[in-house]
Formats: sequence, C-alpha cells, structure tokens
Amino acid sequence: MKKIVLNIAAIATISSCIIIIQSCNSVCSCKQVPCPGYRNTNFDQWFPYDSSQQITFIDSIGKLSETITIFQISTNDPYDAKQGCATANIGCSSNKYIYASNVSFTYASTADWNGSLLDSSYAITVHEFSMNAKSLGNAGFANLSQPSEFYNTISLNGKNFQNVQAIWMADSANIQQESVYKIFIQKNTGLLAYQYYPSKTILVKK
Repeated sequence: MKKIVLNIAAIATISSCIIIIQSCNSVCSCKQVPCPGYRNTNFDQWFPYDSSQQITFIDSIGKLSETITIFQISTNDPYDAKQGCATANIGCSSNKYIYASNVSFTYASTADWNGSLLDSSYAITVHEFSMNAKSLGNAGFANLSQPSEFYNTISLNGKNFQNVQAIWMADSANIQQESVYKIFIQKNTGLLAYQYYPSKTILVKK
C-alpha cells in the first residue's frame, strides 16, 4: 500500500513539473521582437496618393464633375511586439489607411515572425459603393467580395486606358436611387473612374 501511495505521489509530482515546464515555454521565453511596420510597395503603386492631394473626375460632356481631397494618410511605424508571452502577438502587423471625401482605400495584414504573410485584407469605398479583397497583384484585386474584370484596354468616355480593373456591385438591380455601383482602378493611378446607376453616367479622372 505504501509503495502505491508513493508511486501516486511521484506521478503527481512529475505531472506538476510537466505543467510548469509547458507553462514556462509560453511565458519564460517572453521577449520583445522588432516589427517593421507598414511595408507594401504594391499597394503604394496602385494607390499613389499624397496628403492634401485633389483629384477631379468629370463626365463625358464636362457637365458633371466632382473633386475629392485626400485629407488623411496613415501607416503604422516600426514597433516592438511580444513573442512567447502569455498575451503575445501572433506576428507583426502592417496597415495603411487613405481617407478622402466620400472615398477610402485601406490595407491591413499580419505576418508571422519569419515574415510570411498570415492574413491580409483590402477595402475600398466610393460613395455608396464598397468592396473587400484578400490580395492585390499586377492584375488588380483577387478574392473579392464583388464581381470584377481586368481589361488590357478599355474605353471610358471616349478615351482608351490600359490595364484597368473594373469592380461592380453584384446586386445593382436593387438600387433604387442614383448611386455609385461600379469603379475602375489602374496601377500608378488609383481610382481611375466610377459609374452611377441607373443613369450609367461615368466620371473619369481628369
């Protein structure tokens, strides 16, 4: 009986040690790791905006125009993240926000400690129109929340433009009043044009 009690006590002691070691693995290795902050040259190339920049869009006959002003551009600076702590970060984050009157372009992502991308998200709003995507490449956004098509050449208000992605609302038939339902983006330009529904009026960057 005494041997059994001793064995049980020994097992309990060993189990406690294992738990302590496992807990220590997640806490005792806690350290600060430098994160680079925002880095996404592809997003910068697609949406090359400057703070206070003004962009004018005009229809085909010059009757209707709209000017948007970039009033805020923010990115996260390099920072220290917690690795191996009880309340640790899962990796380094990177984000950029571009805000204008009735328009916004945003990017956010998380990478692991080796720099491999874990998750990313992009979003655009233009008046009533909004979309989300998971990735951005030479042909524009991929894995979008809305339908899209990439054009090597497209004519907008009588002018030809190269390498343009069009993105539109899937449920445009349900729009009851004049609203933006389709946008056109171009690398090194950003928002190239947008179209209203039901009038189908297109405003193109001047």
